[in-house]
Amino acid sequence: MKLFIAINFKKKIQYKIQDIIRDVRSSSIKGRFVNNEHMHMTLEYFGEVLEDRVNDIVKVMYGVDIRGFTLKVSSLNYFRKSTGNIYWVGVKENYKLLELQDNIHNELLKKEFDLEGKTFVPHITIGRQVVMKDSFNPEEYIKQLNKIRIKVSSIDLMKSEEIKGKLVYTIIYSKKL
Repeated sequence: MKLFIAINFKKKIQYKIQDIIRDVRSSSIKGRFVNNEHMHMTLEYFGEVLEDRVNDIVKVMYGVDIRGFTLKVSSLNYFRKSTGNIYWVGVKENYKLLELQDNIHNELLKKEFDLEGKTFVPHITIGRQVVMKDSFNPEEYIKQLNKIRIKVSSIDLMKSEEIKGKLVYTIIYSKKL
């Protein structure tokens, strides 16, 4: 099964980010944009995991000893891809978020999980294969983005699967912070 650990958002935050997505979509030539049920911030991606290893992930999450915190949305950016860029909303640097992700990552490595070695870039993907109009200016969204505050009070182990041709995310385990 495909698994990842994520921060999921309350409906109020999802709607605020959907407002950004709607505006960005209107300035795009093409792209696949994220809907609410797929909106999250990935802390650790596993890909395929054998069922007998799920409990090891849950133990790591259970052992997390970090209090909840607030993220401040700060930027609109993208990862450059040849088929169209991946647009995302970034957050201001947050020590607690970095500590949380680092703690989880290191504890999973101790349990011999094969994890990506990429530097963690905290972001919320809003669109894939996006091609923007030449007139698009991400700076226009800064005021709107700066108003968004995300209270992080839990982290979730998520299963990703395709059901009847549709991508479905299911929470397997949730850890309160």
